Amino acid sequence: MPSPKDLEKALIESSEILVECCSLISDIPFESEEKNIYRIGKAIAEINEVRSDLYEKCPHLKPEGWGEKPTQRQLEEWLENAIEIADEHLNQGNPAKAIEVYNSYIFIGPPSELTKTAEGKISEIRSAHGI
Repeated sequence: MPSPKDLEKALIESSEILVECCSLISDIPFESEEKNIYRIGKAIAEINEVRSDLYEKCPHLKPEGWGEKPTQRQLEEWLENAIEIADEHLNQGNPAKAIEVYNSYIFIGPPSELTKTAEGKISEIRSAHGI
């Protein structure tokens, strides 16, 4: 019989697979790439809602920090990480993936000054690569 831990594992794996799908989508020339990535983001959000319900019923499974808003410092660190990953994509000659990294960061809803930084990076990439 499946256990709550089994459900948690399946939900986490499902989210990880969906994140991978976002990367794959950018490699396929979809006209509605942003729309499809947004749809996947919504699916991940729904999976996280199920996880939240699970953690209400089984609080012993709840990871530390689950449900807490990220701190300003965490959001800044995530932006630094996004910049590093985007730079790797740019070095590999893939500006579209670099833009995707910044769009993913913007999707989490950082404060406006961090959003503006990410948007500025996207503009720089578009200008430099004619996208």
